[in-house]
Formats: sequence, structure tokens, C-alpha cells
Amino acid sequence: MNVKKLFFVFTLLSAVIYGCTKEGPTGPAGADGADGADGQDGTANVIYSSWTYFSSSDWSELTNDYGKYVRIYSTTSDDITQSVIDSGLVMVYVKFVGATSPMPLPLSMCITKSSLQHLNFRLSTSTLKIVFFDIEDNDDPGTFSGTNSYRYIIIPGGVQATLTKSLRREEIDYNQMDYSELCKLLNIPE
Repeated sequence: MNVKKLFFVFTLLSAVIYGCTKEGPTGPAGADGADGADGQDGTANVIYSSWTYFSSSDWSELTNDYGKYVRIYSTTSDDITQSVIDSGLVMVYVKFVGATSPMPLPLSMCITKSSLQHLNFRLSTSTLKIVFFDIEDNDDPGTFSGTNSYRYIIIPGGVQATLTKSLRREEIDYNQMDYSELCKLLNIPE
């Protein structure tokens, strides 16, 4: 190959390599894009208690409550505010020895007797009361403790739903979820 051809190939190759580098003139910056719409409020403020064992000494004496004999288990929490009561949601779960999974309150089943009994809960500012009574008679339902436990989950209120918003399919009904689904959705350790 002669020197002229070699010089020509070298010059052409240099031009191609230089033209393919990242360096070179930069054009003006483009206009900023429009801001996206605000997203739906999340559940960042969800509060949950640890699993707490029932204690025999924390059950009330037998009490007449609207003509029914009941035992009441009271606990306090500063997270149960009037705002939560008015516009939030509180879910209470119990876990009994031998049960396969936690169960939501209210709950009707045989707990301390072979007759049907009922567990429910009531809220007041800073207080959660678990109410226990016999359904089939008006006897003392008894109490339970040991490795039986309870837990509450508080979902503070956010934006009040309108009629059309509450009828949407994508609205979440936490009351229809089982315990594991709720924990998974809200990132709560089981």
C-alpha cells in the first residue's frame, strides 16, 4: 500500500473516531415538564400495638351491662384519640392458644365454656375495653389469660369520602380483610 493511501485511510479513520466521541456542542436545555397530579393519601400514620397477653388480674369483676352480665378487659393507649374515634378506624384482634390465626372482634364462639360467647370492644379517648359475655344465658362468662393475646391496629382518618368516591371499586374495606391481608397491606409485622 502506498503512503498516500495509508495517509488517506488514517485521516478518514481519525475523523470517524473523533466524530463519534461524546464531546461536541451541547444544545439548549428543554422546558420543564408539567407536574403530575397529587397521589391518593396513604396509610403512613397507621399505628399498631404489640401482641399483649391477657392478664387474669386485669379483667373486671362481673358487671351488669344493659341487663347482661359481662367481664371487661381495659387497657389504655394515648393513640386512641377523639379524632381517631370520630374519623379513623380501630381494628382489634385476639389470638387464642391453638388457633391457626388471629381473629377480629367482634367474635362469637365458645371460649371459656361449651356455650356460645361473645367478645366485642368499645373505645373512648385513650381507652380500649374488650367486653366478654355469654350469648345463650346470663351467667358469668369467666375470664381467660395466659398465652391468649390481643392487638389493636389504628388507621387514622384522612380525607372524608363523598358518595361517589365511597362507591368506587378501588376503595379498601379493611373490615373485610383477614388479619394477614391487612398486615401485608399496611406493612405491619405479624
